[in-house]
Amino acid sequence: MSDRKNEKLILWAVDPFAKDRNLPIRAARAIQALSKSFSVRIQPVYLAMGNMGLFEVTFQMPDELAGEIRKKAQSALNGLLSGIDILALNPIQIISEPYLQMRGGADILVKFAKETKAEFIVVSTHAMRGIKRMLTGSFAETLMLRSDVPLFIVNHHGNRRGTFRHIIFSTDFSEESREVYDQVLDLAKSLNSSVTLFHKFSFFSYPDVDFAYSAYPQYERIIREETEAKKLHGEKWKKYAIDRGIPTSYVMDEKTYGSASDAILKYAKK
Repeated sequence: MSDRKNEKLILWAVDPFAKDRNLPIRAARAIQALSKSFSVRIQPVYLAMGNMGLFEVTFQMPDELAGEIRKKAQSALNGLLSGIDILALNPIQIISEPYLQMRGGADILVKFAKETKAEFIVVSTHAMRGIKRMLTGSFAETLMLRSDVPLFIVNHHGNRRGTFRHIIFSTDFSEESREVYDQVLDLAKSLNSSVTLFHKFSFFSYPDVDFAYSAYPQYERIIREETEAKKLHGEKWKKYAIDRGIPTSYVMDEKTYGSASDAILKYAKK
């Protein structure tokens, strides 16, 4: 039995009426894995008044309507969660504050997260690309840009059922990254997970530029010194985690070109 005093609150931004049921179901499975690993209470939240920002001055949802939406939302959520047992799940919370644009909805959700002292927010994403993403945008991406509350983002490929055994922490070794690293290590300890520190070395963005400059000895020396410095950083951060009892390894992509995000995803798929 969990200790309610030590339970952490996690917000789950969910649309129980979503046409694509896979999104909330995949998020629910990730949440299920989290709830099995450490003491958390899950608060589902539904933003019920999207695209209603034009009425924000005069429109207020009647209590009777809010109650009816809450009842239908809970019923729809129960249907989505059939066969998925999430420990310590609160009834769904309806937020009826109107908003017109995604950033308005994101700000409302972040405000609620702070008021409830939530540890982080779980949100789903379609991971759209190209013209569709440009035209419709992404609530998860908007939330990521505007939230100072940590996020747990589950994409449409996510299908987590078990525990979180391995966390990849990508870093540039900045002070801001170090602060987040401490939080990730706390999470890893709670989840009994191992950690891989990942750093993508980058100097130039294009291979042809890298090739053009590689003939210069001074360039080669600078690259060598920078590479050694990053290796030392990584080893120090690795030792810090191991001293805290967390199994940790360090991986560095030494290519001087290429996208950091592509390198991280490629390694994660291994």
